[in-house]
Amino acid sequence: LLKKSLEIDLTNLAANSMNYSGIASIVAKEGRISMADSLFRHGLGLPEELSGLEKSMNLPISHFFYARFLSDQKRFAEARQQYEQCLYWEPHGWRAPYGYALLTLAEKGSKKEALDWVEKALDNFYPEPESIMAEPLFKKIRKNKRFKALMKKHFPNQAKD
Repeated sequence: LLKKSLEIDLTNLAANSMNYSGIASIVAKEGRISMADSLFRHGLGLPEELSGLEKSMNLPISHFFYARFLSDQKRFAEARQQYEQCLYWEPHGWRAPYGYALLTLAEKGSKKEALDWVEKALDNFYPEPESIMAEPLFKKIRKNKRFKALMKKHFPNQAKD
């Protein structure tokens, strides 16, 4: 479906940037790492002609998924650069702080710093608790009192002790 959407409207560069990220994520799960990397980079190169508003609405998502991919490849410095771009385009959003929390745990294992980033992501309206609770990297911090308090504060009807 993502490939078909690229064929249907080649002029919708904003959507195509995200579609390439989606395809790249699937290709990465299939183990075709080099092709996935190329697709991510191609998708991020498309929005040259987009307005600032279109970029701020679409690029953070593409940078976020590329950063996750890079982190999985242990390419932490490159992942950090992508999260920086995400933060640039969405300075008050949740994606970059959430990503920095993941990166901090993957690269350094720093629970305190990761919790600081989780708090910022939650304060910036992270949308739902399920992905946080399912995130494998957060297994390292889920039993922490501060983590539990943050989840309870931001998702009072869903957080479990």
